[in-house]
Amino acid sequence: MRFQSGVTDQYIYFVAVDSTDLKTRETGLSSFTVYRSRNGGAAAAYTTPTINETDSTNMPGVYELLLDEDMTIDSGDEEQEVMLHITAAGMAPVTLKFTLFRPKITAGETLTVASGQGRADVYAMQANVLTAAAIAADAITAAKVAADVTTEFQSGLATAAALATVDDFLDTEIAAIKAVTDLLPDAGALTSLATQASVNTIDDLLDTEVAAIKTVVDAIKLSTDNLPGDPADQSVLAGLISTVDDFVDTEVAAIKAVTDKLDTALELDGAVYRFTTNALEQSPTGAGGLDAAGVRAAVGLASANLDTQLTAIDDLIDTEVAAIKTVVDSNATKLDTIDDFLDTEIAAIKAKTDNLPTDPADASDIAAAFAVTNGKIDAVDDLLDTEVAAIKTVVDSNATKLDTIDDFLDTEVAAIKAKTDQLTFGTANRVDAQVYGVETGAITAGAIAADAIGASELAADAVTEIQSGLATAASITTLSDKVDTIDDFLDTEIAAIKAVTDVLGISIDGLTQTQFFRLIGAVLLGKASGLATTTAVYRALDDSKDRVTATVDVDGNRSAVTLVSS
Repeated sequence: MRFQSGVTDQYIYFVAVDSTDLKTRETGLSSFTVYRSRNGGAAAAYTTPTINETDSTNMPGVYELLLDEDMTIDSGDEEQEVMLHITAAGMAPVTLKFTLFRPKITAGETLTVASGQGRADVYAMQANVLTAAAIAADAITAAKVAADVTTEFQSGLATAAALATVDDFLDTEIAAIKAVTDLLPDAGALTSLATQASVNTIDDLLDTEVAAIKTVVDAIKLSTDNLPGDPADQSVLAGLISTVDDFVDTEVAAIKAVTDKLDTALELDGAVYRFTTNALEQSPTGAGGLDAAGVRAAVGLASANLDTQLTAIDDLIDTEVAAIKTVVDSNATKLDTIDDFLDTEIAAIKAKTDNLPTDPADASDIAAAFAVTNGKIDAVDDLLDTEVAAIKTVVDSNATKLDTIDDFLDTEVAAIKAKTDQLTFGTANRVDAQVYGVETGAITAGAIAADAIGASELAADAVTEIQSGLATAASITTLSDKVDTIDDFLDTEIAAIKAVTDVLGISIDGLTQTQFFRLIGAVLLGKASGLATTTAVYRALDDSKDRVTATVDVDGNRSAVTLVSS
């Protein structure tokens, strides 16, 4: 009996017979003890022998032992013999022998051989077997690489599309930054930001304006200094102003009454005016009268031509008014500012004077109040100087920061451009790159397309590595020789067996070989009864019937025999 080394699911059969008569089949046995010895080794007991009774009715006494312990032969041996010794209460000891062998070909499979080489499928590869050294240069071309491999290679790398996205992003960000810097003076050059000189100019202008305001305030103060020590209140001032207004109205009416008389005293003579004849007739006579020169002298005219004098006056007035208008126009904003300031200050002064008592402080107190006001104005002037200086500091610091940002952007863009300039796009939308390493396990069976690596892509050493451990042509030839030897042996053995079986077909005294052995078996191995009487009976081996019934005498001589061979 032969069993493959390493197999632990095979059974070996044995027959259990009575330990006394050595022929009775024993059923229902349990608690077996099994010892084994492999290849001359010491006897060793099975730890937990598994023995099943096959069928106590149809196959009484037949048991099966599971061969699941010590079933692997030693390294270097092709075959090893194993002996078993089985015992149980009431059972004659059973000794069995079987052979363990190392298989040359997997059991149940067929090895296909072509051109002296065995064909085999590789079902698994050890980790890191497929390395750069194992694949020849240019062995695996683009056509042999699956699309998902290309996708995997590109995963995480900067593709042309990704770089284009980065480029577009940079363009967008730079454009946004430029849009901001374009709003700065000189399109971001910052050359016309406030300098120290311009700030000084503003400071001087403020000093000038403040001085002018101070001059106006001083003039107002000068006027208020002339107020009496006990000035009238607002209602009194209003009354005085009304009195002055009435006086002016009276004087103007009086002047108008006189000038109205000129309509009858003067007449136009060509381009000039002259006294009328009636006016001259009514003029005083004698040394006390005025002649024309006296009249001119009386009214302050240096020339005898009134029109010329009036024209000169008119031209002078026009010139002065134009000059004044020019000054006023050029200082309109300033005058508005001063006017607003004066309105504010006068309102503030009025708010203060409104609070003055009916009997206010004397001039010294007013002077002291104006001194406080001047101090406040000086404080405002100092505050303006401080604020202007602070503004200039912020502007200067921001100018430095903007320069820093501009320099940083220039540096970063230059650095990015330096990197992108090193990229080469041999194929449109694809960046050229060198792969310096592959992660462990990145190349899997699923990553290599069917038929991707053919015989032409494998180097000779790869073929040698693959064939290592497989059946070579020489080993196949050796195996074939052994098979031929086995075949010859089987032919011989079969011929010998056939020679025996051919003999078994011969009848003996009219009995077939089967009938003959049934009767012999009953007499030799079957149950017997009546041996001490004159009738001896031998039962069939299965105890189903009497096979042989013989009439005998006391010496055992048979006088009659009844045979049941069927």
